[in-house]
Amino acid sequence: MTATGIEIPLNLVKPSAPYEATVIENRCLTPGSSEDVRHIVLSLGESGLRYLEGQSVGVIPPGLDEAGKPLRLRLYSVASARGGDDDTGTTVSLCVKRTIYENERGEIVRGVCSNYLNDRVAGDRVKICGPIGKHFLLPPDPEQPIVMFATGTGIAPFRAFLRQRSILKHRGAAILIFGVRTSNELLYLEELQALLKEPGDRLALAISREQKNAEGGRMYVGDRLHDLGDDVLRLLSGGAFTIYQCGLKGMEAGVEAAFSRLLSQEGLDFSALKPEWVRAKRWLVDTY
Repeated sequence: MTATGIEIPLNLVKPSAPYEATVIENRCLTPGSSEDVRHIVLSLGESGLRYLEGQSVGVIPPGLDEAGKPLRLRLYSVASARGGDDDTGTTVSLCVKRTIYENERGEIVRGVCSNYLNDRVAGDRVKICGPIGKHFLLPPDPEQPIVMFATGTGIAPFRAFLRQRSILKHRGAAILIFGVRTSNELLYLEELQALLKEPGDRLALAISREQKNAEGGRMYVGDRLHDLGDDVLRLLSGGAFTIYQCGLKGMEAGVEAAFSRLLSQEGLDFSALKPEWVRAKRWLVDTY
């Protein structure tokens, strides 16, 4: 139960009895890029599955593992607000990157679930379960400002956050710092720009292979924090805020170092403040 009395739905559809959701849409988000990232919309039908922004759903790919057991579920962050992209409450959207890489033996490895999902077409059925997660959620008070750091498909929950907040007449300011390798990988860019247009909102991009930081190195999300330093400090000075990170785990060190430098300019000690923020659920991390 959230502070506003909204029940947090959890495990409404069990992995032992998954629901076969129908694919409604499978759209490429990265035309012109070597990366294949898809926006996949699934119909929830009569499953009874509902969710909140920041939660995940499980996808169970078909087939058996090397031990002859059914493949385990994979979790994907929900990329849609709780009403779904069509605001009917009967769909869920996922943002999925096709995983293909070369291992240490020079063998090409294909991610089982990401390739399975990205190859689905409208009308196909996909076994899902969930939702899962009760910590990486929007603040109970929509007036509370939020600061978000995303890399790659880590943008999924923040698209959901911003879509839900856009439905509300009154909401706090939102700052989003979004990191990718190339501009072709800026997922949902036009939509994010449209969602972050209110006074106090900010969208900053860190395109590591196309932009340079102040030292002439690659631009990462931590570097971009300096550009928005005054705006971020203004939000933090209000006392009520939530800071989120979602995406590659490697971003965490850079974000923390940037916060440490920024706060030290104000005579504040980030190493002392961070534990307080964590306890107050104002510093939330979902990285991998």
